[in-house]
Amino acid sequence: MTVTLIATGCGWFGTDKALHRVGPQPRYSEIWSADPSIDLFDRGAELVRAAVEAATYTRFAGLRQTFPGFEDAIDTERQRRRGSYVDLISPRGRASLGLPRTDFNHITELSVSDSYLSAIVCNYVIFDSPQPDYDPGPGVVAIKVRLSNPSKDPGQPGTPDRRREVADSPGGYVPDWNVFGPWRVEELDLEYERLPDGCASWFQARYPMSVRRGENDMSAPLGTIAPTMPVGIHYPEWIGPSEG
Repeated sequence: MTVTLIATGCGWFGTDKALHRVGPQPRYSEIWSADPSIDLFDRGAELVRAAVEAATYTRFAGLRQTFPGFEDAIDTERQRRRGSYVDLISPRGRASLGLPRTDFNHITELSVSDSYLSAIVCNYVIFDSPQPDYDPGPGVVAIKVRLSNPSKDPGQPGTPDRRREVADSPGGYVPDWNVFGPWRVEELDLEYERLPDGCASWFQARYPMSVRRGENDMSAPLGTIAPTMPVGIHYPEWIGPSEG
């Protein structure tokens, strides 16, 4: 029998095989958006969100306390060969995960089939107070995401979180079920060669004065004072597996 025990600090949830420990509440949040043609709650976009959030949270809490199923979904041999690609997912480094901040993520270039998906996730960060050790102004990075599914099982999708401005009490920052199912993470790396147009237009809409400095760099003008804000409400939250 499956037993679920979720706490506000550390917690446990049960599976048929073993108990999986969920790590502590992070001091950051992630807020998602997507191109108009992409539904954040479609299965493909959900898997993209899960992969990126799990990688970031793994840096915070460790692989044994991260999203259920993430350890099975990533290629651990590949990590040993080239260094953990989980480490690449937070462009501001491990230390920044201990600082209260909000990650803004945007999905673009999503392509999905029953056995494969790829997408680009655009990301920028706002801290809750000035951080002189980090970039003086906001800048956007692009993350390449690819997953594959060797089976015909799509996995267990989640219940959509439709209340953007409200922290759902049943939901949380880590799902209490294996969102990935049979899906495997093939790639989760920063895009160094180019900044996709979807990321550039998304970031420029938020920072109209931002400028491109090469094929893969777009940031606020030199001398810009980085904005600050209280840690935002995590959106979407992970409420639970869908019953549909």
